[in-house]
Amino acid sequence: MANQHGIERCADCKKENVIFKCSGCTRHFCLEHLNKHNSEHVAQLDGIVDERNAIYEILLNQRKNIEQHHLFERINQWEKKSIEKITRTANEIRQTLVQRLKESLHSMEIQLKKIIDDLEQLRTTNEFNEIHIHQFNETLNRLKKTT
Repeated sequence: MANQHGIERCADCKKENVIFKCSGCTRHFCLEHLNKHNSEHVAQLDGIVDERNAIYEILLNQRKNIEQHHLFERINQWEKKSIEKITRTANEIRQTLVQRLKESLHSMEIQLKKIIDDLEQLRTTNEFNEIHIHQFNETLNRLKKTT
């Protein structure tokens, strides 16, 4: 601060000496405290450089071991869960298909047995005509298409 004679005092020691103004904070310092003030800035800058170096080292390690990134593990877990879910669903569908095929085959078997019984009865009675033959052929063709 300037006294009544326009002479500045050091912001730290309050002495009236040759005073220098810091262009950053605009405070006034004697040479000793200006050097100290500057040393604080140098120490802060050194800290920033150290932090930058640490971050750069992390970056280099990540680049070197890019496939070790944590997102790859998440992708692997997602893949594993997806495959398990697909496998589970496929097994359920297989079981459903087996059940439906068994039902369908059982139904066809019943129809074939009925045809056999009807054919035997017609042969025994010898009472049949083209209509019966046509009906048997249609039933057999329908059964062939479902097999």
